Amino acid sequence: MVPVDFLFSLTLSRLITHIRKLDVDASSVNRFVQNAASLAGNLRVIIIRPPPKLRFDESLMEDFLAKRDTGLRYAVEARSTTFIEDRFFA
Repeated sequence: MVPVDFLFSLTLSRLITHIRKLDVDASSVNRFVQNAASLAGNLRVIIIRPPPKLRFDESLMEDFLAKRDTGLRYAVEARSTTFIEDRFFA
């Protein structure tokens, strides 16, 4: 049991980030979000943490981010220096 005002952050499944390297269909993302639904208003952010060797690919990121539930907050923890460019932050 946690306090009623406690906020959670969840890291997106490794199946999505590391095995499929963000190349998934919307149902994979939706399944993760449905499993997190029990946190209701206590879910603050879902962390998208790609593997360190995944290089920035603008079309891959656009396609993946288009599949997210826009009613939730997300943060990308990019671990490759290839993400340090204006197209990623746009």
